[in-house]
This record gives sequence, structure tokens and C-alpha cells, in this order.
Amino acid sequence: SASGRGGRDEARWLTLFDGRPFNVDRKTNRERIYIPMTGVSVAGTIQPGTLAGVVSDGQVESGFLARLLLVMPEPRAKKWADAEMAETSRLSMQRVVDQLKQLDHEIVDGFPRAVVLSLTDEAKGRFKLFVNSHGAETIEHVDALAAAWSKLEGYVLRFALVDHLA
Repeated sequence: SASGRGGRDEARWLTLFDGRPFNVDRKTNRERIYIPMTGVSVAGTIQPGTLAGVVSDGQVESGFLARLLLVMPEPRAKKWADAEMAETSRLSMQRVVDQLKQLDHEIVDGFPRAVVLSLTDEAKGRFKLFVNSHGAETIEHVDALAAAWSKLEGYVLRFALVDHLA
């Protein structure tokens, strides 16, 4: 960060990635704030050369870089299109967003707690097969690629959850 606390900020981002609770110590009034549920989604674009210039070896070693889901589609030329989103598609998307906003959390000791959804037996069986085959692939990689590859296992469940809730 600009204030020179890059390591501290990075530790917070790692906590947010895992959805773990954390404390914030406010120096201005010596207040301690407990945040029981965390989570953040970040989406954006960056040119490959710029990304290479801002990523440090420490972020590779800490696993920070491995937690970024990076994609680089094939380049294609812009092309004008008069197409607009169909009203039925817009309404369907609005319904999904409205349903997600209505999800409840458990309240424990006055604090919200995430609701844990279990896998069905069929889903667990499929995930078990994936974990075993993916684990065999992961062991073949080293260093930064191995770290990134290992995070993909968690992404499978995250995307399955998004698909299930949508």
C-alpha cells in the first residue's frame, strides 16, 4: 500500500479470500472492531506487462498471487453490435440477484455466521474423483504453478456454489 503497510494489507486480503473473521485496530480512537464474516469479490482487467511489474516475489511465496483467478482470452478485434440484452434475460438475472440478497445468515452470540451448505452424496462423490485426479496433476507442478494449481480445487466448490444458488 501507499502507506508502507503492504504486508499487512496483503494479510488482510488473504483472510478475506478464505472468509475468515478478523479484527481491525483503529489507531485514531484505539477502537478494536471484530468482523465475524468476511468476503470480497474483485473483478477487473490489467495488462500482462503491468501485472508482471506489480507482483513481487513475496506475493508469489505468500500464496497471494495463487489466489487470483487470472484469465487471458485470445485477442480479438472490436466489432460493433446492435444487439441488446433480451428483457427475459434481464428479468431472470434480476430474480437471481433478488434471491441471493434474501439469503439469511445464522445469528450466533449476536453476530451473523455463514451458513454452511453440505454436498449431496452424488456431488461429494464427483468432488472426490476431481480431488484425486487434480491432486495427481498438482504434484507434477512446482513453485508458483503448484501453488496456483492447488487453489483451483477450492474454485471448483466456489463455482459450484454460484451455479447452485443461481
